[in-house]
Amino acid sequence: MPKLFGLGGYLSAYRRKITWPQSPLEARQYALLRRAAELVDLGRLKHTLTRRIDGINAAGLIEAHALGEAGNMIGKVVVANR
Repeated sequence: MPKLFGLGGYLSAYRRKITWPQSPLEARQYALLRRAAELVDLGRLKHTLTRRIDGINAAGLIEAHALGEAGNMIGKVVVANR
């Protein structure tokens, strides 16, 4: 299954229905991001999230930082406000 690279916050921005595209280039990027989001929803693309830490607080941030500093983390760590 292909991995999803380099989209960062853009997929979540798409899901929030932000007000772009502003230019033809942004329109093309928007269409590609929309399609990528659809493929993720269908399970055809796989994200690189390997760890989710709930709660943006000191303990969660310390844990996320420690995971990154350990040097053996593969994938992404997300600290979510839930």
